[in-house]
Amino acid sequence: MQESTKSNLMTKSNFSVILIGIVIAVCFYLYNLAVPYYSDDWWYNFIHESDYSYPSTRSESVGDIIISQINHYQTVNGRLPVTALVQYVVTFIPKPVFNLLNTAMFMIACLLLIRNYTSTHVSARHWILASCFLFFLMPGHYDTLMWATGAINYL
Repeated sequence: MQESTKSNLMTKSNFSVILIGIVIAVCFYLYNLAVPYYSDDWWYNFIHESDYSYPSTRSESVGDIIISQINHYQTVNGRLPVTALVQYVVTFIPKPVFNLLNTAMFMIACLLLIRNYTSTHVSARHWILASCFLFFLMPGHYDTLMWATGAINYL
């Protein structure tokens, strides 16, 4: 009889973990839907000009991104990996696909945070705490994870 009760508790626990994970993923996905590309992300649709002028040519190939990043590096700053990633994403990945990938990256970041701090099984409480920490409680989260543009994939 104890085996049956223990098995039943494990099933309820697994169900709650999965349910909470799905709810968090759906909420973050809806957040991504509500946040468009803007500011720097919009600018990265274009080839950065070396003369500080307003960009007028859209990026359409990896070669365009390379030229843009060389110009960006020489005139603005040296954040090459981050800016190249953003320019690649906004050039080649449609926003609906980005929303899905961004949601997956957020869930992976939550899971990595949970696994880093607990050696036990993942519980619903762990999911809630990790997602709240990453989304609301991280100090300087805008500067750290660029939430305003929905781009946790900067990680």
